[in-house]
Amino acid sequence: MVPHMSRDNYRDNPPKLLIKATGGVVDFDLTIESWRPAIFVGMNSTLKSVMARTIIGETPNLENISKLETLEIKILNEDREEAVSCREERGMERNADCLYIEDYRLAFRKALEFKDKISHIYEDIENLKVRVSDHEKTYIEDLFKKIQGIIDSTLYGIVWKYCDYKGKADLILYANLHQLAEKLEEEFVRSLRDTFSEKDYNEVIVENLFPLDVDVKCDIKNRSFKLYVKDSRLKIFMEESLSSSAIASVLTFKLLQLFIATPLIGGEKYKIIVIEEPEEALSPPQQVFFSSYIDRAMKISREQKIPLFVIITTHSPYIAMTPENVDIYYFYYDPNRNIFTARKRVPTRPFIYAEIFQPVIASEGSSDFEEKS
Repeated sequence: MVPHMSRDNYRDNPPKLLIKATGGVVDFDLTIESWRPAIFVGMNSTLKSVMARTIIGETPNLENISKLETLEIKILNEDREEAVSCREERGMERNADCLYIEDYRLAFRKALEFKDKISHIYEDIENLKVRVSDHEKTYIEDLFKKIQGIIDSTLYGIVWKYCDYKGKADLILYANLHQLAEKLEEEFVRSLRDTFSEKDYNEVIVENLFPLDVDVKCDIKNRSFKLYVKDSRLKIFMEESLSSSAIASVLTFKLLQLFIATPLIGGEKYKIIVIEEPEEALSPPQQVFFSSYIDRAMKISREQKIPLFVIITTHSPYIAMTPENVDIYYFYYDPNRNIFTARKRVPTRPFIYAEIFQPVIASEGSSDFEEKS
């Protein structure tokens, strides 16, 4: 049941995700607004990913890092606070549909390598369960669940999530999000055309932003899948193993669309999605496009009247600086207080190191090259 919101509150007072964590070596106080992407930036090991995972109940979390005095994750909705529950536990009903997307490039490549072997493992276990006693069957089933958990978390996670949301998504809403992507891509190319000369444009901007399209068909019972990869330039289907990084980026993008387009059918009232370092499998133009798309898609998401919270961890200025309607939290370690903390602010110039070091590279690097030549 989606919470009722008056028209004025819907626009002026959207639900907010409140996160507080104090004690030990942490001091965080974050407010994330629904339909407004929150981007976590900062140096390595400043607890960006740990905080993001803590919010949606993933591990490792802040409780494993610091002896906390306070850890509160609540949603403020029309002056009412409600604790976030991403799964049914401790007597609490699940009230948030949470999706966690990590960088799947290496794991996905391994999944493709061992796909057939893993399918046979499932078949062997099913056959073994038929031949053992009831007592042993319980042990086999527990072992099967552990193996399934390992495979899902390390190899096939993004595929099973994709198929799950694909089966539940509102196709009309998904089509609207797809049309938004096409429209944004046209605007993106047009802006580049206006920026560069005709000669530069012909040489640089003829490439597709997403030249591959991917579709997945799953057999949930046997935990097997078939991946179809189409190259829009060559107009052919190709082997998925030839371009695993590109596949991971396309699946991440489409999984985001499906998650937004999926209605809540259980007792959930909120959606929370965490995307970790999407730039890892995206070129700089794709990073700008991806970040712009999320910014625009939030407007379509608001029409669902389902509070959606989007959290992105990144090291990329392309991801962090592109959206217009965004909150940026800068994570850092404060040596004076001996704590990890975060401040809401636009990243300062040191976040974009290329701008600082470019004059050094241009002068010293070119002279060294000339001498060696």
